[in-house]
Parts: sequence; structure tokens; C-alpha cells
Amino acid sequence: MDEGGSDVNAAGTSGLTLEFTDGSKLDLIEAGNSYASRIASVPGASGEQGITGSSVNTAPSSLTFANTSDNVGFEWHSAADAFGVDGLTAGISGAFGDDGDDQSLSVSSAETSYSVGLTYTTDAGDTAVTVGGGFMQAADSNTVTKNDKGEQVAISMTAATGDLTVGVGYASGSMIKDGTADASAEVDDATVMTAGAKYVSGDITFAVGYVDGSSSDIATFSGTGTNTDSYEAVSASVDYVVAPGVTATFGYKTEDAQDENTSLTANSGSSWYLGANITF
Repeated sequence: MDEGGSDVNAAGTSGLTLEFTDGSKLDLIEAGNSYASRIASVPGASGEQGITGSSVNTAPSSLTFANTSDNVGFEWHSAADAFGVDGLTAGISGAFGDDGDDQSLSVSSAETSYSVGLTYTTDAGDTAVTVGGGFMQAADSNTVTKNDKGEQVAISMTAATGDLTVGVGYASGSMIKDGTADASAEVDDATVMTAGAKYVSGDITFAVGYVDGSSSDIATFSGTGTNTDSYEAVSASVDYVVAPGVTATFGYKTEDAQDENTSLTANSGSSWYLGANITF
């Protein structure tokens, strides 16, 4: 808490995890949404290359763009081979808040939310295939808003053969973007597709990633999104293990952002990254 209010800049996540003898577990407090936990991780470039984003562009760039929930919640994770199905794991989550959104400030916060998610893993010859995804919905208490705070479905798939991993994902939904009055927006028809590949050769890892997102938005809490925003990016990276615990990364990214079908030149372009990750 900071002067009686939530400290949004505080690091870390609070909570408890109860693990049971059958292999299942239960997360309590700031548990999150099950669909986000069950999505198969699509490969992408490493490093921190990128251009500062724009607050007016609501086009999604990740498969969990509407992921939100109140901190008072739970998430149940099944044991392996859920419901007697080999390779299947499942999750169910819920959160229940009573924050009392301040409608005069155009603020929308997650109140009651729920989510379900599934992950299925199987072998197809020499290839390990993973499919995951689910659904989430988070309501708010602001009676002015048209949309829920977040509503989304997402699915992704990866296939790994030897040192090569490829993946693709798709998500769609709607949400409320809030903040100050001029940054609040109803976001409709939001969709995003991601794709990527990763190849490991000894101490070197090559990776590429692609993102294509779009949405319709309107900068008010009482209308339906109609203006089109978009975001597209291609990235690549090379990781090299210089020594045990030391990995050097060289990356490149090009991206194009548009707001209401008009290019955001200050938030589009190319960037390079050179850095190192050191662990000890």
C-alpha cells in the first residue's frame, strides 16, 4: 500500500500455492486467468529491441491482450492426464472484487472474472505437438462502459522436432483500455496472430517472430469502437553462449504502427539490440 492506495509499482506477486498429493495445485490471491496459463508458448526473438509504443494505438501485440482480473481470486491446475486423457492438463480460475469504479474519471477495473484453459501435448512421430488455449471474461462495475473489462479467446500450437521448434497462435476479443479521460477507450474487434520459429545449434540459438494485430476503438466509455488501429512486427535474434552463465544476444526488429488507418511514424521503424544475460 502507498498512502492508503495500492502501490502499482510494487515488484512481485503476492499469493499462496497449495499442492495436493494427486498432482493438482491451487493458487490463491493474484492467481491470474487459466487461459493465459494454458496457452502454448510461441517462439519469438529474444533481446529487448523495439521502439516506444503509442498510447493511442490499441491494436494487440500478444495472445493475452485482454488478460486481467481482480487480485482476490484463485486458479486450479489439474494434474497430468486430466479427466483420464493422456497429455491433457486443465485449469479453472475466478476472481471476485468490489472496487467501485469511479465513473467520473472514466476508470474501469476488473471485478468479477472467470477463465478456463486446456493444454494438450502429444507425439506425432518424432515431433512433439502442443496445443493450448481457452476463454476469459472479466466484468467491471462501471455502468457507462459498453464492453466488459476484458473478454477473449485464444489458441496456439507448437511443434518441436529435434532442435527446431515452430509455433503459431491466434486470439480475438474486446476490452476496455483505461487511464486518464483522454486515454480511455472501448476496444472492439481486436485480433492478433503470432508466429515464430527457434533453432538450436550447439551454443547458438536462432529465432524469428511475427506479430499482426488490429482493433477498432473509440476514445470514450459510452460508444462502440469504429476506428481501425493496427500493429505489425517482424523480429529476429541470435543467442550465443559465450561461457557458462553468460549469453550474448544480437537482435533486430522492424515494426509498423497505425492509428485510425494513419501511420504513427514516431512509433514505427527498425531497431537493433546487442546485450548479454549473465547468471551466477
